[in-house]
Amino acid sequence: MQSRNRRKRDASTISICFTSMKLAFISLMEGVPGGGSEALWKKTAHLALEQGHGVNISVVDWGAENNVQFRSLADKGAKLHFRKKYRPHLPPLKKLWNYFETHIARPNANWLFLLKEKPAHVLISQGGSFDLVQHHRDLLSILQRHGITYSLVCHSHPQFAYIPDETVRKHAPEMFLKARHVFFISSTQQRLVERVIMQPLPHASFTWNPLNLKSPECLEWPPNEVPQFAMVGGLVSGKGHDLAMAILSKEAWTKRTWHLNIYGDGYGSAYLKRLAGTDRLSERISFHGQVKGAEEIWAKNHILLVPSSGEGLPIAIVEAMVSGRPVVATDVGGIAELVKEKTNGFISAGPTASSFGAAMERAWESRRTWEKIGAANHHEILERIDLQPERKVLEAMTK
Repeated sequence: MQSRNRRKRDASTISICFTSMKLAFISLMEGVPGGGSEALWKKTAHLALEQGHGVNISVVDWGAENNVQFRSLADKGAKLHFRKKYRPHLPPLKKLWNYFETHIARPNANWLFLLKEKPAHVLISQGGSFDLVQHHRDLLSILQRHGITYSLVCHSHPQFAYIPDETVRKHAPEMFLKARHVFFISSTQQRLVERVIMQPLPHASFTWNPLNLKSPECLEWPPNEVPQFAMVGGLVSGKGHDLAMAILSKEAWTKRTWHLNIYGDGYGSAYLKRLAGTDRLSERISFHGQVKGAEEIWAKNHILLVPSSGEGLPIAIVEAMVSGRPVVATDVGGIAELVKEKTNGFISAGPTASSFGAAMERAWESRRTWEKIGAANHHEILERIDLQPERKVLEAMTK
């Protein structure tokens, strides 16, 4: 009897060892810490640890204050590998030394953990679609030279007048075709990338990003009678904060009662605050920085503005719709896959003052219907969204 029980325990142990894998997650985000594109790989890494997989993580060293976000992963057993962040404002000699240290004295030093740890699968999260070939060819070379299995997550792509440079034309097709899986966050983004590389990607698929909400509930309509606009995302180029200010500084808007709340951080923060002053909007625009959850945003705001010039599918739009809010957005990336004119929001044909300004005018004229539109948004998006997209990604990594 004891022998039989021991055999059962041994079989169980063998099964666990057989199914457990060593995985790696590499975030190529170098713009702002904790951006929306970071949520998917983090959630997938947490799930992998909970299922007993070994996890290695490579991220930029954002400094002690911002690196706290990775502590919960380390506490669960993940091995963290920090990379030096490129700092454009360093004195020239220090820049030169950093380049020498990372590209000449110790080339590939950031990625040597892959050769030591030998992960079965590496998930590479890109803020754009071509980050790996444009900025991290050394990593791509190691992956391909050593036959390391990798998958890609692509979060954004320029939509207007994009001509790829020689590096993208030469190396991107192979990068995509040799990946085990390619995850896009919108179907439009996948079509745009396939057009750039002039290759179909049969191993590509769509994935949602995780929500930054405690629960997918429709929030109460804010009681504030002054219409509250929200912009949510990094304070960086391409998000359209300057475009929104240019529109709101026009006489038609300065005569109206409204307030704009801006959430997020980034290198453009100081510039945008000065621009608000130049446009005489300082009293009508509030900068809130990063907030812990989207509930805090949608407890006080009535409508989301997304005047971006390029996107994949902003998670801010999904969170606004889940929370029961309408959206004004440009027709870039996969936004028009969700937002339909006057049905659940207002669409601008492009990121121009005339086009986005016209969409904002249509929204303003329909402001008495915002609450009704928002309620419909909540029900519609819940029928479509995957609330646990990390399960699909991890399943693809561990097959």
